[in-house]
Amino acid sequence: MLVRQRQDVADMRGWMLAGVILATAGAAGTQGAAGAAGAQPAAQRPERGTLLSAEAGDIACYLQIRDEAGRSERWMAAFELCEGAASRIGQSFLLRWRAETVQHPSCQGDTGCRRSERVMLITGLAPAKR
Repeated sequence: MLVRQRQDVADMRGWMLAGVILATAGAAGTQGAAGAAGAQPAAQRPERGTLLSAEAGDIACYLQIRDEAGRSERWMAAFELCEGAASRIGQSFLLRWRAETVQHPSCQGDTGCRRSERVMLITGLAPAKR
């Protein structure tokens, strides 16, 4: 009987630890600029906007986009979109989005780090007609 009680307590601790790990991982995945940009629901991601700036970061290119409502936000994008972005500042674009895997922000740019997360990235910019 005593052995069974110890096993039950060990099982309960395991489940509690798993819950804490999952809760912590979920919270970590939505914090910071990278998490905030990647965690936006589809209804809040703009379909078109004006490119205000582009900056290469550790895990993605970051595009500052002003949407049609006049709101300006920083969004994660594929690295290749930063290349040549300076010549496209001020232009309006249709934004193409896709779920991609990027290095987890907790890696802080460490190329040996294998943690990752799935986020929505801007993967294409097509000139928008006004």
